Amino acid sequence: MSPNLVDLPLTAIADYLPSTNRLLLAVALTASSLKDIGWNNAKLSTASKAVLASKEYWELDFAEIHEFAGDPSDEDLRALLLSIDAKNTLKTLRLEGCTQIVGHGLEPLRESTVLQCLSLPYRRVNGVESMHALSIDIVVPIVVSMINAGTNPLDRLDLLRNLSRGWLREQSRNESPLRGVLTNINQLLLNENVVCSCGNPFIRACFTCFERTCSVNQPCDDRPYCDLCDNCGITLCESWDQYCCGSDSIQCFVCESQFCSACAQLDTVDAACGCKYHGSEPTCFGCTLTRHEPCGDCLVLRLPQIIARNQAQLAEITQLHQQIDQLQMNDD
Repeated sequence: MSPNLVDLPLTAIADYLPSTNRLLLAVALTASSLKDIGWNNAKLSTASKAVLASKEYWELDFAEIHEFAGDPSDEDLRALLLSIDAKNTLKTLRLEGCTQIVGHGLEPLRESTVLQCLSLPYRRVNGVESMHALSIDIVVPIVVSMINAGTNPLDRLDLLRNLSRGWLREQSRNESPLRGVLTNINQLLLNENVVCSCGNPFIRACFTCFERTCSVNQPCDDRPYCDLCDNCGITLCESWDQYCCGSDSIQCFVCESQFCSACAQLDTVDAACGCKYHGSEPTCFGCTLTRHEPCGDCLVLRLPQIIARNQAQLAEITQLHQQIDQLQMNDD
């Protein structure tokens, strides 16, 4: 849409405004606030439409419009994104502090190849990251659609790098559609014909910051060291400034098996832990049995694993007995 002669001075002024301020100007030219305009049934003035239409790409920060819009709902967000053709024009969307957003309002961004930064409404309570009303089941498929929309998932690394490290870490550890995408990207990074600055090939890539790890026995000076979980396969680096937290995994001092903190909590995983009686080196239960007679502390620490392993063995024995009985019946 081309602005008419009356609107030309207005659009010329708007060209000097940041994206969020330009949006507020468009609202002001029709109503006193976002709530008053009611984006779902908005009949924007000609001037408002001209201000919106003259912007090629948008960067929106909802923290800047809370004073005018209050706490937006999914309906507000959806209508706002539609009004600026966000799928093809929005590069940055920041939703920090939006406590009512569930995720439906992000639908206009599905399969966008333009969005580079999506800041979801996280908050920290007593050191734990929560997501207000945001629904993982709704948001993840939209994010996955944006990553898969292009011809090469590696082209969407900017979008992934701007997502919360903690959120990516949790999604990579769960059976989430995003885990499959992260695994694919991880493999693509390693399949590229690229070597480290020291001349060695890469053998791992971090699931949350996507940095590659050198294949030398010790990490070279400009590369982070990556931990690989032997249970879920997630690779996280120890680059603390990027909060990937690869070092939260524990490696057995004897057999060198290691598991991420999430898998280490599973009763079916024989993760290493330290015992005061036998020394501070973390050791898995299997190695403890071969090196020492388990003490009381060892047995208390390992009791869930012992029970789980015993139950698994009993189930396997029962299944074998059933198979033997079936074979004997067939022979008769």
